[in-house]
Amino acid sequence: MKLPVIAFRNLSRNRRRSILSLSAIAVTSIVMVFMLGLIAWMKDDIRSNITTYIAGDIRIRNELFVDEEEGNPLEFLVEDLDQIRNIVEARPEVIAVSPRIHLGTAIYRDGKTIPALGMAIDFADEEEFLDFSDFLIEGTVPAEGSSQAVFSRPLADKLGIGMGDRITLLLNTRRRSSNAVTLEVSGIAEFDGVSINQETFFAPLNLMQRITRTGDSVMELLIRTNINNADINALELLAEDIRRELPADPPLQISPWNEASDFWALMRFADITYGIMGAVFFLLGSTVIINTTIMTIYERHREIGTLGAMGMESGTIVRLFFTEATFLGVFGAAIGTLLGYLLAIPVMNTGIPLYDSFMSEFGAELSTRLYILVKPGTLIYVFVFASLIASLSSYLPARRASRIKPVEALRQE
Repeated sequence: MKLPVIAFRNLSRNRRRSILSLSAIAVTSIVMVFMLGLIAWMKDDIRSNITTYIAGDIRIRNELFVDEEEGNPLEFLVEDLDQIRNIVEARPEVIAVSPRIHLGTAIYRDGKTIPALGMAIDFADEEEFLDFSDFLIEGTVPAEGSSQAVFSRPLADKLGIGMGDRITLLLNTRRRSSNAVTLEVSGIAEFDGVSINQETFFAPLNLMQRITRTGDSVMELLIRTNINNADINALELLAEDIRRELPADPPLQISPWNEASDFWALMRFADITYGIMGAVFFLLGSTVIINTTIMTIYERHREIGTLGAMGMESGTIVRLFFTEATFLGVFGAAIGTLLGYLLAIPVMNTGIPLYDSFMSEFGAELSTRLYILVKPGTLIYVFVFASLIASLSSYLPARRASRIKPVEALRQE
């Protein structure tokens, strides 16, 4: 009789043991699908949020700005905006360019002073970055030349303001003096990014340039390209080409998105970190599978002794148990991978809400809802890994057990 037939009959005869082994393999596979899916989503989400809200694909700043960002960030700006913009936009890889100024403000409301973060932008230029039509829940973007602004929903709730209300802001100027401006609420927005959704407002660039006394200068210039932003090498080459074409004075910092975020600086070792996390988890999952397989084999010492007494060679006994383990591994991994994918579908489609305040304090550039991203490659990887671990884990204990003399094996209870 062929070994696969004997192996299948053994699994069918010992259903309880087989179900236990299948369950261990399946549960490990399910958790692996979720963990790898979560890691994949986090990496994509952080990259998307940085390129959307913070840095574009490439960001241009005054090189001296980095040292003064916490002091007087308005002192070292990007000058000659039109000249730089014309050079950048002439590149065939560039889709859009958007100038920005970040603002630290104090808002006066009902006798209270509330700190907030502002962003001065050209709303037309921002369509390839922050498309407000995707985020506005009330109102519209400010009219050209107006003293209006869009407020994030959390900031609007904190201030107790609604459409058409007017509030006064106190800002620092480039000359280190103070200036005030009164803005009308033209829209309220709910953003995907946790950090930008907290206490943030958006006002017209030309208005804020006038209030902050920055003239035509800006704090940064964001560039959107037709290059896949996951291709860091291509973006670095483009950044270097742009650097050679721009004036050398004042010195400019031209960086791909992965160098533009403090949070991503901590995530530069993400692949190594995720690899370690995955290895640890796989080790734990493998331990479950290996322990179950070892337990199964050692519970069957008497059966091994019987097979040996009937003349079955030790190599054949090893192949028999290896075949059984392969059946268990393949079926358990298949069931677990399929169930993992089916259970992941609701999270993939609807997500799980995150607490904005907690994630903002944590500093993560994550979205306000947590999703998982399960790709076909992930499912294949989990299936192959779980199948191999279950199969290979049976070899050494089966080989060791097959070397026991039939008389000794038959004596074991």
